[in-house]
Amino acid sequence: MAESIPGTAAAAPNSRGRIIMVVDSNANDLFYTSILLQRLGYHVCSAKTAEEALDMLSAALPAVIIAELNPPQPNSMSSLERFKQDPRTASLPVIVLSLSGDMIAKKQCLEAGAADFLTKPIRADELYRTVQAVIEPNPRERIRIQTSIPLSVNNAPLDYKGGEC
Repeated sequence: MAESIPGTAAAAPNSRGRIIMVVDSNANDLFYTSILLQRLGYHVCSAKTAEEALDMLSAALPAVIIAELNPPQPNSMSSLERFKQDPRTASLPVIVLSLSGDMIAKKQCLEAGAADFLTKPIRADELYRTVQAVIEPNPRERIRIQTSIPLSVNNAPLDYKGGEC
């Protein structure tokens, strides 16, 4: 039986040790996506830019990259293009995040080699299904996330493990 970390999903056996790189210039979105993935049992590396993510690849190669869609600036490329043109990441699946559900942008990203396209704000179940479909050979259909809420009465914390609540 697979050992699970308290407070995290009982991860599929194949997810153990898998690293997911999250790239997002919005600190709140970066934190939210990273925490969701950690709660789902994945190891997460995060970066604010594609350049920062590419610099981090010497430490470990991720199983998948989840990157926000940022339109190319003059004399630069989008994150997806950067990852697909770098020899170290060209074969890695890239899931694109976008603020808009623009079907034209989705079609362009998929044609450019994106594994999938998600719209922000991301829902935990949608993120989980997408990651499972992209990197797991036998995707799980359901997730179970163990949660607990600390309780206190008159400023005294209750011991939920000891049966006080």
